[in-house]
Amino acid sequence: MGAIAGSLHSSGHRRHDAPTGEQARGMGREESMAAIRSAVAELLAPDAASFWLPVEQAAALFLGLL
Repeated sequence: MGAIAGSLHSSGHRRHDAPTGEQARGMGREESMAAIRSAVAELLAPDAASFWLPVEQAAALFLGLL
């Protein structure tokens, strides 16, 4: 994620500001972490038989180490 943000920044890509008086609203922290955790779990799913833990828990543990 950091590499992507860094390359976007160095390329000159900028977010578009919200119109005057409106605040830009994306996903909150909880929603973002849930989406990332779900994506990592999908990546781990093919190897689920070799894990001692459910893939959702393994994904959460992996992200906790980052």
